[in-house]
Amino acid sequence: MDDTQKTAEQLLEEIDNLRRRVAELESAENELASIRGFLDRGSESLRLIFEESLDVTGVVDGEGVFRYLSPSIEKMTGYTVEELIGKSVFNYVHPDDIDELRADFPRGTLTFAQTHKRQFRYRHADGSWHVVESAGINLLDDPAVAGLVVTARDVTKRIMVEKTLKESEERYRALVESQGVGICEIDTEDRFVFANPEAHRILGVANGELPGRSFREFAAEEDREIVREQGRLRRRGITGTYDVAIIRPGGERRILRITGTPRMDNNGKLFASLGVFSEITEVKEAEEALERSRRYYRSLIKNAGEMICILNSDLTFRWGSPASGRITGYDPADIYGKPLLDYIHPDDQAEAREKLRSIEKNPGASFTTESRFRHSDGSYHFHAVLVTNLLEDAAVQGLVVNSWDTTERKIMEEELVARNQELDAFARTVAHDLRTPLSLIEGYAQLLQDGANSVEEKKAYLENIINAVRHMDELTESLLEYAQVGYSKAEVSAVEAADVVKQLLLQQVKILKRNHVEIKVEKGLPTIMVDEIKLRQVFANLLDNAIKYMGDSPEPRIEIGTRQAEGEVIFYVKDNGIGIKEKQQAEIFQPFKRFAGSASRGLGIGLSTVKLGVQGWGGRVWVESTPGQGSTFLFTVPL
Repeated sequence: MDDTQKTAEQLLEEIDNLRRRVAELESAENELASIRGFLDRGSESLRLIFEESLDVTGVVDGEGVFRYLSPSIEKMTGYTVEELIGKSVFNYVHPDDIDELRADFPRGTLTFAQTHKRQFRYRHADGSWHVVESAGINLLDDPAVAGLVVTARDVTKRIMVEKTLKESEERYRALVESQGVGICEIDTEDRFVFANPEAHRILGVANGELPGRSFREFAAEEDREIVREQGRLRRRGITGTYDVAIIRPGGERRILRITGTPRMDNNGKLFASLGVFSEITEVKEAEEALERSRRYYRSLIKNAGEMICILNSDLTFRWGSPASGRITGYDPADIYGKPLLDYIHPDDQAEAREKLRSIEKNPGASFTTESRFRHSDGSYHFHAVLVTNLLEDAAVQGLVVNSWDTTERKIMEEELVARNQELDAFARTVAHDLRTPLSLIEGYAQLLQDGANSVEEKKAYLENIINAVRHMDELTESLLEYAQVGYSKAEVSAVEAADVVKQLLLQQVKILKRNHVEIKVEKGLPTIMVDEIKLRQVFANLLDNAIKYMGDSPEPRIEIGTRQAEGEVIFYVKDNGIGIKEKQQAEIFQPFKRFAGSASRGLGIGLSTVKLGVQGWGGRVWVESTPGQGSTFLFTVPL
């Protein structure tokens, strides 16, 4: 039916349907507008990504001609988009890379939608050659694209870094493998992760056999605790250097010096250790030999009887051997830094200074001399000295002085000279004094031989001969006594000095009474430790000397006693005789010296015998005298 025939209800229903349809159309249009906005925003984002990206996106046709390029092409190549569009990619490719790249372009080489990666060199706008890495997909058959879609990036810096890293790695590997020390990396269980060839050689295994093996299996049993302790230290982040003995597979024992450095993660936990080690077996043996040598020479120096000192170039003491203190009484440390010349006798300083300054100019040179050195007690001792210039010797850098205390030898030499002089005097005196009685005997014997002598003459001649013989006997006895005192072996014992004096006075009682000599002996003469024979000879000669030189004193007197002294006893024999002149007092103890004129008999060795006897027990003897008032002879006996 037509519209005129429709009812009102039908018309209203159609109107509602139309309204609903209009509403649906309006809703669809709004949705389409929203989709269009989303697409527009996506296109803008995609455009921004292409334009701001460091990578280049482009489309080239099957002949390699640029049809599209993203704006980032200018950042990468220095060319603008306009300069490249319509140009062939092969115009910018390195000649050596063109053939390989061109093979990717003919149709059929790549199937539809197939991706292909390539790396080649291109010419930058500044003329330099850069390396580009590209990925292309074949969309030639896609009507919307109709080309090869290519994404490319400049990898020149990355290639250079990779090359540098590779060269560096090769260089350091070569260094590690060529080192003369073992270099290794071990894990937390002391297993080798890496070891250079030298590490294998030192441990005695073939190259490549160490990784996976434990270092502990090489350590000698007695040193394994050292290895474990060092492992504990590395876990605490501590680097350690230590010596350890290892046993090679063949049983050979060697000594290694190892430095272990821990490698810690970000949490401070050990994950590996670096080890550097070298073999020091010969070095260790040399060190031990050197230490033995040092102990040996230190022992020699410590126990040497000679002094060894080192002087600086300014002649001050730097070092002294232990013997220096024993010999001189100084603690070596007390004289360090003090000049040597301060301890030399003033009379010897000029010569010592001249020689020391002279030797300084001659490295390695030496000289010997003899000087007097002041000891700690203030006394001067003779020292034989050898000085060697080692100033340029790096181990010494000083003047080395070796010296010996020669005081005793000097005294012995002086005594020997004196003894030789005595022997000379002895020979002359004996020859003279024995020749006189012998001449007399010979003369009177010849007179008796003539036979023309009266009885009285014969009697006189015989008496003179007898007197000459007696005189010779006295001379011989004096010589024997002198020899006995000088050379007899001392037999030290406790001797009562009073008994010795008493016995000697009894022996001399007749002559003492004849000369009316008064004797005064101090009571309580001490008991002393001496050779009794020498003591008798000393007292006997002093008594005989006092009697012989009493002179014309109207009241001759002899006193025997002692004086007090520290550490010794001083005995004296005093008379009131003729006395001794001062200039003669220093010579009266010399043998064969006689000062009383021709009236004095004997060889003149009485007081010399006294001196030898006293010196035999370590004492001293001297005289105190005034001419015309008598003399006092004194001698000491050590307590």
